[in-house]
Amino acid sequence: MPKKILLIDIAVNTLDPLFLAKTINEKLSLIKNALATLETTIDTSFPELWVSSQKIVGIVVMPENFFSSAGKSRQYLEKEAREIERELAKLSVEFPKILLIAPIIWKKSAYFTDEISEAKKDFAGYKQDKEQRGITSLDHERYLEKCRTQNSRIKKAEQIIDGPAGYFFDFKDNIKGVSNELYDKLRELRAKDERKSLTISRTTARFFLNGKQIGKCHKGSDFEEVRDYGNIFVSGTAIPLVQLPELSLGIEFCSNHKFGILKKGHSISANSPTLNEENKPHIHLIMSAFIRNLPENVQVKKTGGFLVHSSSEPNSRTYTQYLPDGTKSLDILQQNDFNIVTLDFPPHPFHNDLARPA
Repeated sequence: MPKKILLIDIAVNTLDPLFLAKTINEKLSLIKNALATLETTIDTSFPELWVSSQKIVGIVVMPENFFSSAGKSRQYLEKEAREIERELAKLSVEFPKILLIAPIIWKKSAYFTDEISEAKKDFAGYKQDKEQRGITSLDHERYLEKCRTQNSRIKKAEQIIDGPAGYFFDFKDNIKGVSNELYDKLRELRAKDERKSLTISRTTARFFLNGKQIGKCHKGSDFEEVRDYGNIFVSGTAIPLVQLPELSLGIEFCSNHKFGILKKGHSISANSPTLNEENKPHIHLIMSAFIRNLPENVQVKKTGGFLVHSSSEPNSRTYTQYLPDGTKSLDILQQNDFNIVTLDFPPHPFHNDLARPA
């Protein structure tokens, strides 16, 4: 368990037209500046952290819409999202022991002509996702057979929508509605011979450490991310808990916090433990454009855990520690567009028994 972690929040308004007009490289440059600023702060104030046994000494967070495209459609194309991921991984190599958490709004085509080869390519990711959720009995040939009669990624979208994680909170009916919408648009596009135009959208937070992606979490439901015809938002695939070296994070995106996705997910999913003081996350991270904090939906250890809310709206930004006798707002060191706080973990060990990563 870490003793101390410094966290830097890139406190910018991601909905400002000037920010939306920034190129991907300009956004990556801002992240690099944040990493460098955090590294310098640790060098100056807590240099002993670098030589400690801690695997994570710093964390970089940013608001939900940081990596979203300008224009009617907010999503980056899949190839752009993959390039962003590669560049983020490279940045994390330059700044070891600093965890980089970056949300990306993106979309991909739901249509491929070679179903079998696409299914083979997808199986590794499919298998990893299942294993992370505790499902180990996977039949490769059975999976391929399911994909032979229908496009593999459309089939994968069905599994995402109808799978065991698809009912993790009150949006069950809405998720089923998305499923019906998917089929309706498929029929409509097929009738017009425009099936190739169908796209699937997601909001995904990816976690990078020392050059590797060590975790990810998908947004549970959309809120105006999808605005263009033929584009379907696919809900998150797992309970939004991410187990990292030495600590755990509960993740919520904007409106998901309003609906208590982290809190309700555990009470509904049969494969997930009921949240209690022992298995609540050490850090509850909210990434939003704007959503007010709802104390009743905060799910964090009350023995020294933290609520961190990275938001485009200044009044929503929150850095709070939860203690047995109440809450404590953390002191903020402001440097340009960055808010820096120190997370001092309690001297006694946390319980660290979350069932699985997201």
